[in-house]
Amino acid sequence: MRVGYRIEKFSSFPIVKGRERILLIGNNEIRKSYFAVCELDSIVASHNEKTFSNSKDYPVDKNGRNVNDRNYKNDENAQAKVQSVAQNLEPNIIISTSATSSGTPIISLDGIVVSGNNRVMSLKLAKSDYPENYANYRKTLLRELGYGGYGNTLDPYRTLNRNDFKFPILVRIDVDFNEYNSTELNKYNVSRAKSEKQIDKSIRISQLLQKNEGCQNQLIDLINEQEIVSELYNNVSSVSRFKKILLDCGLITENDISALFTSNSLSEQGKIMYNTILLSLVLNENSLEISQNDGVKSYTKNIVNAIIPLIKNKSLSKGSLIDSINDSFLIQNDLVNNGNISLKDYIKQKTFDFGDIKEGHKNKKALIINSVTKENSTKLKNVLSKYNNSMEQNIEPNMFGEQLSEDEIFEKTFESEVDKNTIQLINRLGKEDEINKTSFVENINPSNNIINKKLKVLTLMLTSASGSDKELIEKKIKLLNLMNK
Repeated sequence: MRVGYRIEKFSSFPIVKGRERILLIGNNEIRKSYFAVCELDSIVASHNEKTFSNSKDYPVDKNGRNVNDRNYKNDENAQAKVQSVAQNLEPNIIISTSATSSGTPIISLDGIVVSGNNRVMSLKLAKSDYPENYANYRKTLLRELGYGGYGNTLDPYRTLNRNDFKFPILVRIDVDFNEYNSTELNKYNVSRAKSEKQIDKSIRISQLLQKNEGCQNQLIDLINEQEIVSELYNNVSSVSRFKKILLDCGLITENDISALFTSNSLSEQGKIMYNTILLSLVLNENSLEISQNDGVKSYTKNIVNAIIPLIKNKSLSKGSLIDSINDSFLIQNDLVNNGNISLKDYIKQKTFDFGDIKEGHKNKKALIINSVTKENSTKLKNVLSKYNNSMEQNIEPNMFGEQLSEDEIFEKTFESEVDKNTIQLINRLGKEDEINKTSFVENINPSNNIINKKLKVLTLMLTSASGSDKELIEKKIKLLNLMNK
């Protein structure tokens, strides 16, 4: 999204511009800006200062993601910092003549905060929840403007009194900022605060990778050469190439190397980054967040080993399993949160409704994929490769006019790898409730259509039932057949 979409709205608020100021951005990039005093409510930070959800009007990318990839919504450390700064507001931290991104917040010509979101959110929170702190900021701003250095037009009288500002804020307007995306915003944040979680840093790097197909291909070529993808860090040459790709593509800087790499391998932070970057090629942000949770890391390793067939699967014209792969992460996280119970016990809890097979993360394919993935480090890779090949060979009917459905191919490749008892449990999910909900006495003379529908359901259930369940179903089928005569 380019600058200009909100200029008219921003210009409708009072604003007084001061002197020009150069900005030193990223790696020695110089930009033109000028100081200005505007209404606090006229500028938009990336996230709401109280709920930490995305702010209305703040730019998003083509996937609907906030272009500020700092994950305030799920990062409790970042939230705590906003609240702490508001509660203990020190005005001089956000009022300065600095040329760097620190100090006075930086906005675009649209009034969008491009650097200093934390500072602006804290000031907005102080305005509503700590009014005495905002009052001190305003008093300090008046004094600093009186001392000068921001331009002759920004004197206290002309700036604050004549323009009837309710809640003034000093900003710098970057007039050379042209387009809203993570790459541009991250130029202001070469040195991120240590409070940012490593997983959030990794997701941020992953989002930058999405915008560079050439770098993606270099990375895919590298991991294609690994016998076990998740253990790239054991190969000195591969680690060196990985570092070079990240540096050449601008995904990291020289300052990041010491935290991510050892002399001949990856640090623990580097391993998290490596796994997250690979997973980001196919998975959504929820799965990426979960991937480094305790109890899920070994599952993540097995997914990483299957990254090549996963990338191929994502590109299939039909039959992609990526949604179910993402859902299998949620299931794995549930298993861990429920005391590391087995998949069979998890299924027996009967908390599922498979009326819609793709409802939420509780779908049959995700359960089966979870079972396959956990078996060993290469199982998913091998099974998914067979599935992909079968899907590609089955695009058109064969010479006899035969063509397997997606479900039939899934059954032959994935279901065949899971023990029959687990498959029976999965197939029965949702059906037992249907039996229990079926009343055989509510209508003395039900129509044949209703009876036939019930017969179809019970006959289908009979194929996977056993023991006492099978006997119960057979009795009900017999009763319905009698009523149907």
